[in-house]
Amino acid sequence: METINIYGASNGKHLKVKEQSFKSNLVNLKWDIFLNDDAKENKFLLEDQTKISTNPRMVYYKNNKEYIFRKDIFNRTCKISLDGNIHATINVEKKVPVSLKTVAKTDDLTIIELLGIYYVISLVY
Repeated sequence: METINIYGASNGKHLKVKEQSFKSNLVNLKWDIFLNDDAKENKFLLEDQTKISTNPRMVYYKNNKEYIFRKDIFNRTCKISLDGNIHATINVEKKVPVSLKTVAKTDDLTIIELLGIYYVISLVY
């Protein structure tokens, strides 16, 4: 099991990503996402639903919503959608050194969540 700690300096946010057990990962890879505020800790689920490795697709379950992360390897973008509407995008501006541009159109997803989940997708694919 692998644990990734991502610290955010804005608004006292802390993100921790932990891979689930081997038994639950036999069919689909799954991660627990722990988002800590100053007041409380929230736990969400990230599940890999990729069918073709050149078209990675992850589903992030947060507050009874299913955010779909789709990474397009060829044009270096990741689109985050909910119910068919794009709520955020992540673009890779440069490969070396890595430069990312993030545009969020919703307040439900924080920048630290977007970048943390994108980091997990980049590690896997």
